[in-house]
Amino acid sequence: MFGQWQRLTVQERAALAQQKRPLLAQADNEWRTPLPAWLNAIVLGEMMSGDLTQYGLFFLAVGGAPEDEQRLTQLGAALYRAFPLLASNVAWDGEQPEWCVSTRPAAYLPEEAGEYADDEAFIQAQLVRPHSVFQRGMLRIVTARCAGERRWGIWLHHLVADADFIRVLLPLAQRWLQDGEMTAPDFSFIQLQWRLGRTLALQHSRLQRFWRGQAALFAALTPWEETLPAVTPTTTGQTFDLPAGRGGATLVAQALAQALRQQGIGGPLLAVAPVTLRRGDGGAAASGCYINLIPLVLDAGCSAAEFESRRRSWLEHALLPQEEIAEAAGVNYRRALVMLNIIDRPATPPAFRHSPEQRSRKPITLTLTGIEQGGWRVALTTRLGEAFSQALGGALRRALGA
Repeated sequence: MFGQWQRLTVQERAALAQQKRPLLAQADNEWRTPLPAWLNAIVLGEMMSGDLTQYGLFFLAVGGAPEDEQRLTQLGAALYRAFPLLASNVAWDGEQPEWCVSTRPAAYLPEEAGEYADDEAFIQAQLVRPHSVFQRGMLRIVTARCAGERRWGIWLHHLVADADFIRVLLPLAQRWLQDGEMTAPDFSFIQLQWRLGRTLALQHSRLQRFWRGQAALFAALTPWEETLPAVTPTTTGQTFDLPAGRGGATLVAQALAQALRQQGIGGPLLAVAPVTLRRGDGGAAASGCYINLIPLVLDAGCSAAEFESRRRSWLEHALLPQEEIAEAAGVNYRRALVMLNIIDRPATPPAFRHSPEQRSRKPITLTLTGIEQGGWRVALTTRLGEAFSQALGGALRRALGA
């Protein structure tokens, strides 16, 4: 249990073994466990909005589809065998949501998506593919004809896939197509979920006290809804690179706050940021999504040192579930202007394409991704119209010296 097994009592070890046995033996058709607390927000987000398209991820394979497309059918089956968590769905027929994992997953055939003018249109269509968390099967192989050429890609639901898991799954899919080699079934998600749940139970009171102490800071936020252009479904994006030493979360966040102030949007402003709950090497390869969404305050009048200090404190207390943070700190996540994504290294291997800039869950999304050669790639996406997006992008570049 990542170093904690020896500290467990006999009863705790027996309880874990009992949880794991149905999956390993495949004696039952379904294994149920309480949904991890940090995933409740995804379920509630779907239920409250009715939007079934907001949590899809799509990775387009570079190059055409295999000549023998039966290989894609076999690939899908192999991935479901390797990662049982993919054959899951949420059930809520009791007091709390449960995670239902099928021990005998169905064979999902590749889905034909039709014809598209180009790759971008195919990607865009799959990013808004509807899929409910209550619907079983969180991975699909999708094929299409783009500008007359056969293409394929992998669609995943965010409920079971974060960046760390994607770094494992996509290279494995590529390698399987080359030599047919697949790993043994992954059950490490059981231990990782248990470890995080146990840590949350032990630290729950301390985490609540911290976020209650942040309430005054979040109460001073500036309303932005009447100052900005109307939010639209259409996204507008731009991307540019920064050299090493000129990126980083604090520098870019402060630059965005300054750029917004130049557009007449003064702070402090509410932003949200996805934070990984994986710690150390023990859970780096486990299937699943281990991300919580924490609130941040963007303020051009705040010094970089002060923002960095606050950011570190927020990160250290990120394990409290999103809905509990909202209650303790008095934060309305739906009023966040900015989504700030910080990715230390790309999750997508060269054999696949991912286009996150085609989607923005908030009016403004800023994604900062580390580049293997050094430096950072900045992707700014807005749903506030072309004119505002260009003006904000220009101000951000100037603030960063890009």
